[in-house]
Amino acid sequence: LLGLYYFSRFVCMVTRGKIAPWLLTKTCNTIGQIFQAVYIGIILVAMLPFQCYAHPMGKSSMRKFPDVICGEGVHEGMFITAIFGTLIYGVGFYCVCAFVALRAPYRSLLTGGQFNQYFRFLLANFRSDTWWWGIMLLTRSFLIALVPILDADSGHVQLVLLTAILSVF
Repeated sequence: LLGLYYFSRFVCMVTRGKIAPWLLTKTCNTIGQIFQAVYIGIILVAMLPFQCYAHPMGKSSMRKFPDVICGEGVHEGMFITAIFGTLIYGVGFYCVCAFVALRAPYRSLLTGGQFNQYFRFLLANFRSDTWWWGIMLLTRSFLIALVPILDADSGHVQLVLLTAILSVF
């Protein structure tokens, strides 16, 4: 989307202002909204290599790909990729949103509302006195993505964890 933003600037320049360029505030908000919408899905996919179930003979296989033995061969590369994907997207996006939410009251007063346009996806769905609730929803999404990893062999434990997460949030 940032590429399209710069392309819109180029088109505006070529057409001598007849076609208005995209606004950076709205482009950043759209990117954030897309990241937030697909957050739990991407985290679940990134964490697939962590989801292993035990075999009766002592080894374990990936739940999604039973022919892949956990800790051997192909799984090692998948595991490293999963760590980077989880850290970069899962934890990285969460930390950026947490930083934004913590700075929101101060920055929105300082910039006169432009800050709120950049991060509308995180702040605008809630009352002004509960501006931090967007982080709670991201926390819930991250915890839901962790459920299949925790005690992967026990569906009952996973159900209790999921019910507890949904009850708290």
